[in-house]
Amino acid sequence: MSKKNIGGILGIAGFAPFIAGIIYAGIKGTLDTVSGVLLFVGFMVCMTGFLLLRLSDSAERERQKKNFALPWNSIKDYKAELQQSREKFASSTEENKNKAKGWAVGQIKKLYQFDVIGEGKMVYAVLVEANSKLFKRAKNGTEEDEIMPGVAVFSLDEYYEENPCELLDIAEELEANKPNNSLRNGLKYMFNEIVPESLTGGRVVYMSTLAFYRKYLPAGCLTGWLFPAFACPEKYDSLIMVDSKYWSDNLVAAFLHGNIEIKEEEEDAFPELTPDNSAADKNEYQ
Repeated sequence: MSKKNIGGILGIAGFAPFIAGIIYAGIKGTLDTVSGVLLFVGFMVCMTGFLLLRLSDSAERERQKKNFALPWNSIKDYKAELQQSREKFASSTEENKNKAKGWAVGQIKKLYQFDVIGEGKMVYAVLVEANSKLFKRAKNGTEEDEIMPGVAVFSLDEYYEENPCELLDIAEELEANKPNNSLRNGLKYMFNEIVPESLTGGRVVYMSTLAFYRKYLPAGCLTGWLFPAFACPEKYDSLIMVDSKYWSDNLVAAFLHGNIEIKEEEEDAFPELTPDNSAADKNEYQ
């Protein structure tokens, strides 16, 4: 459980003894030892929760600050950048790395098949579209804004390790022809849908829904189009974005300077990731 979650729980829990102390003092008509202890305990629990929240936010801001300080260099060897990201991830000894929380409800559980991290391959993925809130910073760091859906294209073909910009061309073609493909229904998630060969030159490219976790994004919101992700379409539905702390510095800098602009007509293109919204297609995606 994260510091932010623990801090929120403690902040709420601290109110119970604090209020109990006030009520007890009111009944007794004086501030005695019992009410004093209740007030003190409630206050300390609330303050501990508040400090944990501040520490969590501070660490996230510091990480983003370091990302923005990275020099922006034009990428000349995309394959080398991806390999550097793979090595950076493999060398990390952090437990449960890249395993964000999520709801295992209906179709949503297909977004969190974390075995793909160990059994799949780190590849390039390119953003096609996403929930519009992801293009802005979360309001007050609210929990419901932390994880939201989007769609990306990716391929296991090594050709795209050197030429990921061609995935961007494919993504733009799919978006431009949205009324005639699976993107027309934002309420329906798709998993490893094969893109027509007419757009790929005969190479196998997939289009898939994935969960964007703000904490994994270099600036806490979508600013670019190219990112590493784990995929194993022959075995798992999930496409899982790699936490940006494992990306190469050049990929982080490029994503921060991606110059993505939100399009107003796509404001409600995607539902939020909640159990209620997953219910619409639960019979199809359970």
